[in-house]
Amino acid sequence: MAYSFGIRHLAGAIFAALCFAMPAAEAAPVSDSDLSRLINTGQIETARARLEASGGDALDVLFLEGRIAKARGALDTASAAFREVLRAAPNRINARRELAHTLLMEGKYAAAERQFAMLLAEDDNPRMRAGYRRFLAELSARRPLRLTGHVALAPSSNINRGTLRGRMETDLGDFEIAEGSQARSGVGLSYGISGRLQPPGAAGRGPILRWSLGQTRYSETTFDRSTGQLSFGYEARGARGHWQLQLYTRREARNDGASVTARGMHLALGRQVSPRDLVGVTLSREWRAYDEQSYRDGPVSRLALSWEHLFTPRLRGRAGLSFTLAEPEAAHQAYHARSLSLDVERRWDSGLALGAGAEIGRRDFDADYPLLSSPRADRFSSLRLTASHSRVTAFGLRPQLRCSHLRSRSNVAFAEYSVNECQISLGWEF
Repeated sequence: MAYSFGIRHLAGAIFAALCFAMPAAEAAPVSDSDLSRLINTGQIETARARLEASGGDALDVLFLEGRIAKARGALDTASAAFREVLRAAPNRINARRELAHTLLMEGKYAAAERQFAMLLAEDDNPRMRAGYRRFLAELSARRPLRLTGHVALAPSSNINRGTLRGRMETDLGDFEIAEGSQARSGVGLSYGISGRLQPPGAAGRGPILRWSLGQTRYSETTFDRSTGQLSFGYEARGARGHWQLQLYTRREARNDGASVTARGMHLALGRQVSPRDLVGVTLSREWRAYDEQSYRDGPVSRLALSWEHLFTPRLRGRAGLSFTLAEPEAAHQAYHARSLSLDVERRWDSGLALGAGAEIGRRDFDADYPLLSSPRADRFSSLRLTASHSRVTAFGLRPQLRCSHLRSRSNVAFAEYSVNECQISLGWEF
């Protein structure tokens, strides 16, 4: 009970400061601050009259009635009104703000956290964003255990990343490539769960344990695989940035003979350099050990740099640069790679969200490939699209569509392939 009072008292103080700090993100016929003052001082009819005189539409009236219900303590009625407003206008930020705060007052912390996370993604107002982060840090600290699940359907033109060529040219002549090494299409069913555990009251700073289990199945069981990961580390998050250090182990069991176990370390740093710009650096190094392909055993290191920019509340972009160094036992499998990626995401008031991205890169190998007088050299590129709509739901969950095209060109026939695939996924939190 003391906890419940404490977080709600804190929520009320922060929320009041946010609401009166500045006007709502979207234009309104009468200011939110004026209506809030009238409601909080009990001048309900005056607030209604002011809204009517200013020409407010049906959604404005419904929003006002939700705020009145909230002020009177009828939280169920208030949250229902705010949800109805958001169903008609998904990007109405002041309604989502009120809904998030109402859910928090009701003690529905998981639902409140989702709403504040959406606000953080949609609202570019620096003062408001700082408030959302405070809410999220407090809510995260009060939920030491978190479990999530997902299920996805994934059709692919090349599930095994098989070659497009039928023959391989070598210094000893041409060889026909076996059917099993050529591209195979299929539809995969992917599902899994993941979890996170941290000490109560950590508030974005402290040790954290994470785990995940997943499986992907195809009609041809040769391509089935199961994955599991366990990590332990420390993270610290604040208004201006975050950092995270973790040790992890990962296992991928495959039916095609490429099962692998990896153990490594991951360091991530992020810094809010301006209200609209976030820069990040990640470093990782892991050791991979294959069950049946020991020649691939060895360390893999990766450095990634990123920059995210918020152009408008509805448009954001991201640029990334990554470098990878693989040092397996077989010299002809050792390589260094670099890639450049660009992504953009756009949201509309209707609830539609679209994303697009592209990546180009190259892998240069160290030693001559067997049967060739030169090392392998790959050039790869990809295009990706994502789509979701806040009004489209399945089983009460919002599906997301991801599609991509990947092309790899190489002087080694086995490494030349093309992939077109999509994934329709649903995720939920327990």
